[in-house]
Amino acid sequence: MRRPLPDTIAMGYADWGECDAKIMTAAANGVNVIVWFALSMTLDASGVPHIGGGPNLTCVAKTAADLNSQGLPTHHLISIGGWNGAHPDPAASADAWWGALSAYDTAAEAAGLPGGFDGIDWDIEGNDSPSSTSNHFPPEELRLLARISELAKANGKLVAMVPAQSYLDASTSEFALDVLRAPHCGWHDEFKYHGRNAYAAVLALAKPDTFDLVSLQLYESWSQANCMLSSPAHGGQGVGLAAYLDGLVRAMETGWRVDFGLEPALGLPNQTVNVPASRLLLGLGNGWTGQGGCVDEPCKALWVEPEALKTAWAALGSRRARGLFFWDIGDEGLASGVAAEPIYLARTFNEVLGTRGTRGEGAAAGGGAKNEMVELQNQIVS
Repeated sequence: MRRPLPDTIAMGYADWGECDAKIMTAAANGVNVIVWFALSMTLDASGVPHIGGGPNLTCVAKTAADLNSQGLPTHHLISIGGWNGAHPDPAASADAWWGALSAYDTAAEAAGLPGGFDGIDWDIEGNDSPSSTSNHFPPEELRLLARISELAKANGKLVAMVPAQSYLDASTSEFALDVLRAPHCGWHDEFKYHGRNAYAAVLALAKPDTFDLVSLQLYESWSQANCMLSSPAHGGQGVGLAAYLDGLVRAMETGWRVDFGLEPALGLPNQTVNVPASRLLLGLGNGWTGQGGCVDEPCKALWVEPEALKTAWAALGSRRARGLFFWDIGDEGLASGVAAEPIYLARTFNEVLGTRGTRGEGAAAGGGAKNEMVELQNQIVS
């Protein structure tokens, strides 16, 4: 039986293949759910599902054991996809794909991670190349994602998704199978990598209560959140942070109409889709968002000052999201063009959410554990 998720969640994404001392520090600082990054789902030459990528499983198991020994209970999810990542091919059945994912999870358990990963996290996104098929979500792929999610849930795994905000956007009823659209907010029309509620179809296709967490990337490039929070002088709407977060959570929970009929091939009727606040996480970027400037104009990826986040969260009423998440742990402590000091969002989240109490001081992970993790990394690299 899987441990239930914490009542309040501070989630951090490891960088591509990352498993290092920064993971331990982020957990001590506030993170209580780690998403390891990222698996690819591809078919081999014979059409057999293959699971590739991801972190070193021995290192993951070591990290999990160290966190437990230091009294830092942490859930571990494994991500699937990522930007420029492969999309699962519907040429193989959901059962076949789940069999491949189960075999990977068995390998994680054999490496020392008790019971394998706590669950999966879908991060199927677009591709830099406009001609890539990854910029399209055909109906059979959306059905496949929904069915694999159901199988994961039926087999005792947690199931999460982490759509870019335009892929699950409560501010529009528009729906499209491609993710090559300009922002619907009316700014930065030159940016053609937004979607129109593709992930809403996965929620509508899957059985009720399949998804334990829905984590919304507010740091998507030129996101709706960025547009609403930026000043009118920079093409935004100038909405206050607390007001925007309150309105967003309410809109997601109440539900919004999605016009699935705009894509008849999907075969879904127009309907209301909703995400309860108890399953919703709001996602921010850390120091990488400010690289290259953006002091006198909005950052391409939304930047929220830690102090502003603390003030806004305290001003929210009882209807808050389940928690917060950030991309990415590898960039914790990165100096930024938008902040004078290095940024540690795990610490900020702990102050906002209280996920680790007074332990979030960076050194709480213990020097010995950090040294062991560095030694393990040296062994893996060599």
